[in-house]
Amino acid sequence: MRALAQLAVWLAAALVAGGMALGWSPAPEGAAAQSSTRHEIRGTVSGPSGEPLEGITVQAWGEYGGDTFRHWTAVPTDTAGSFRMEVPEGMYRLRLSLEFEGSGGCFLGYFGSDGRRGGYGEVALVAVAGGDVEGLAIALPGVPSEVCHEVEGVVVDSEGEPVVKRQVSFGEWWEWGNRNEWTDTTGRFRLHLWEGRYLIKVGTELGAECRVEGHGGAEPGRPARIDVVGETVEGLRITLSTGAYASPTTSAGCFFPPRMVTTTLRPGWNLAGWTAEGTDVQALFEAIPALEAIHAWDAGAQSFTRATRDETESAADLTTIAPGMGLWLHLGGEEPVTWTRPVAPEAGIVSLRPGWNLVAWGGRDEAAPEDAFAFLREDLLAAAAWESVAGEFRLHYPDAPPSTSTLQRLELGEALWLNVGVARHWLQPGAAASAVEFVGEVAPKTRADLEPRVDDVLAFFGERTGAFVPGITFSVGDHPGVCADYGHGFRMIRLWLGCLGAIAHEYAHAVQFTAGHGESAAWLVEGVAERWSDQYYDYAGDDASEADGREHAIRNARYVEAPLEEMESHADFRAQGARGYGLAHLAADWLATIAGGDGALFGYFDARTNEEDWQVTFERVFGMGVDDFYTSFAAHRAQVAPPYATVEGVVLGPDGQPQEDVKVQYFSSEDDPFGLYGGRTDGEGRFNWAIESGSYSIGLTRGDGCPLPWHTTDHRLGAVVESRASIDVGNVDIEGLTLTLSRSPAEVCRDVQGVVTDLVGNPTAGVFVTPLPADGQRPPVFSQVTTDPSGTFVVTLRRGQYRLQVRPPTPSGAFGGRGYYGGETGFVLRRSEARLIDTRAATLPEIVIASGTIGGTILTADGQPVKGVAVYPGERAINSPTSDSRGRFEVSVPKGVHTLELVCPQGGGGWFGGSGTLVANREQATPIVVDTADVTGIVINLPVGVTCQ
Repeated sequence: MRALAQLAVWLAAALVAGGMALGWSPAPEGAAAQSSTRHEIRGTVSGPSGEPLEGITVQAWGEYGGDTFRHWTAVPTDTAGSFRMEVPEGMYRLRLSLEFEGSGGCFLGYFGSDGRRGGYGEVALVAVAGGDVEGLAIALPGVPSEVCHEVEGVVVDSEGEPVVKRQVSFGEWWEWGNRNEWTDTTGRFRLHLWEGRYLIKVGTELGAECRVEGHGGAEPGRPARIDVVGETVEGLRITLSTGAYASPTTSAGCFFPPRMVTTTLRPGWNLAGWTAEGTDVQALFEAIPALEAIHAWDAGAQSFTRATRDETESAADLTTIAPGMGLWLHLGGEEPVTWTRPVAPEAGIVSLRPGWNLVAWGGRDEAAPEDAFAFLREDLLAAAAWESVAGEFRLHYPDAPPSTSTLQRLELGEALWLNVGVARHWLQPGAAASAVEFVGEVAPKTRADLEPRVDDVLAFFGERTGAFVPGITFSVGDHPGVCADYGHGFRMIRLWLGCLGAIAHEYAHAVQFTAGHGESAAWLVEGVAERWSDQYYDYAGDDASEADGREHAIRNARYVEAPLEEMESHADFRAQGARGYGLAHLAADWLATIAGGDGALFGYFDARTNEEDWQVTFERVFGMGVDDFYTSFAAHRAQVAPPYATVEGVVLGPDGQPQEDVKVQYFSSEDDPFGLYGGRTDGEGRFNWAIESGSYSIGLTRGDGCPLPWHTTDHRLGAVVESRASIDVGNVDIEGLTLTLSRSPAEVCRDVQGVVTDLVGNPTAGVFVTPLPADGQRPPVFSQVTTDPSGTFVVTLRRGQYRLQVRPPTPSGAFGGRGYYGGETGFVLRRSEARLIDTRAATLPEIVIASGTIGGTILTADGQPVKGVAVYPGERAINSPTSDSRGRFEVSVPKGVHTLELVCPQGGGGWFGGSGTLVANREQATPIVVDTADVTGIVINLPVGVTCQ
């Protein structure tokens, strides 16, 4: 419903210790590694100009989970830049570094079999099997001695004392264990880093608070990210303080200090906000010598509380100042006073009571009232701020005409009178110091829409839970292998463009892990996140309501056979796939129903620490044991979401042997090519799949696109026709089916493999490749594959002839039209030029499909964007792209010379004639040469009188 299918596929990344270190210590060689045959990896390391680099340390790292998983012996390159190392057979990535005297080595990156630099999980692994690996050429993008710079600093505790023998780590939030250094006996550290931007964290038993000072590019309240460019970075001071919990395994993500605000106070009465952390009134009197009296407002009693400089503490009814308080301050003397204080994130979330409230403004400076108060909606009746120079209030009434409002902007650190109709929490926009970062090409509309959505999500959860996640980052765009995840080490949510609907689900995780700091059952973590995110989408008025979400959860839950108690570990939860989210959601709903609602759910996460088992916290907060809840939920589940019936059986080959990895698929009808459900047989040829009651057609395929002939004597199935048989599923399990292949998959099917690249041969990931039968008939089974990070695709097809339809990417990710594999020409636009792939041939061609992009903007004569204009590169073809609401278009093309034809929605148009013009015929069109790079930035102005609308 909200990209959960993709979310389940990539969930593993979100559960890796919440963004904590992914490093490990070298492990002893396993028995398999000790006994396996060893071979050499030989290669060279050169600089950007091809010069050999001596003294570069090369180390082979075995693949995680394999027998060779460990850090193998590191070797230096010789004067010729050559290296050679001996390793057991297995899969490896190469880690390169350069040692500096008296400093940790400079990490140069991970490299793969193609010699390219990439992230730990992104490089193409080096396969060592059956012999030596030779000729591996690694070219560094810079000379290490010139692009590795020294970084030095000190780590201290909150008292300023040095923290010794603690690991300081530098890296991007997901890649750790690469750039580390330990503090010495004086708390100091020194290492070298390749030029770039780095986040900082420190392993410490002191707690979760880590602050970095001494860096000129500090962004207040944000994760500490330093730029290492051109020179030494020195003077970093990292302060650790005891957080809400302590553990020897704690790893603290570091942040820059919060914002500071300065207010000018004048003799007499001033209205200002307390934005710092909580303190006592005496501290405020000490900070402002001219301060004579403080008045605060008790919203519950709708009356003032006060403290004066001369009265005793016992006589004052105001003794403490909390973050977010608005204060009347009376100053003596005759001169103005400047008052500077930090802006703690906590000052930006306040609890409002019905009637008048006096609060500090800790949100965005100079915010407009309509933006600042947007989330309060109809609950806000009136607002006012004090103008000390004029000695009068600036007023805002939500329903009044804008011209009558004298409160035009909200200044950071000032105080506000708010009259509201109901009690609620209010997270002020900007208080969380959140940020949205875009990775790769992201459409302007997506960029424009996302920041208000982030404010809305934060405000919603702040209102519901009274909590928020300060300094959180939403990283949106090109994240290979990631749908959506959250890492609480640096409070970062990553979202692929296709998974933006998971934003509330991931922020729910952020709230869970920020409120408390302990592990919990996977079903509880995910179920509550599903419940809270559905509540948000219901509030936001998105397509699906909370009721829709519950119905979706019930339907998914019915596909899960496992009891809830078998979904406590994250591994067991992931094994259920996307359906597990439905059961978890249903369980969270039931827990809220019988144990205190969402307040109790939040209270559970707020109470979690690693000092006690989650089951103990569960019983303490909810007032029942976990086993008692499981019993109660099982009875509830049997009433509202009993599991669907399952279809169970075995697939045998023509020789009677079990067949592994055969896809058993259910179709809605005999001619349905897409399929509704499916699963693959295990090592014993068995399948077991829950399915909603109804009439289906069952079929067997190899991969996704090769139907297999089979037969059966089971009377519960209809006759097998065209590799399918009818089956009726009711509420009773169907067990013991035996499906026997008439021919082996090797006889019937063939794998077709190829690579999709850009114009200069760089691999392109995420490209859709669809095989189409050459006879033009609809395929019995629809098959579509996507290229992996190396640009490779593999599709399994029945013996016959096919065309390969390709949808290449465009720089922005917009639809750029479709084309075909054209043989030696690579990519062609017309079906008639497509190269036929004959899977019956003895050998298949080496398939390489390269394409580029022509892009630009279509405007009216007076410069207004034109939407909906079809753009054809040359002769008209199907599925060509159209211009968007900003007039932009991108069309995929092969290398060569092209002309652009524009066709308006209602007919008419013309050809691009160069210099922004539109001409009447193709002969006048300006040719566009696409060779080694995309051609973008074209502007086409329609003639006067042509609107194309």
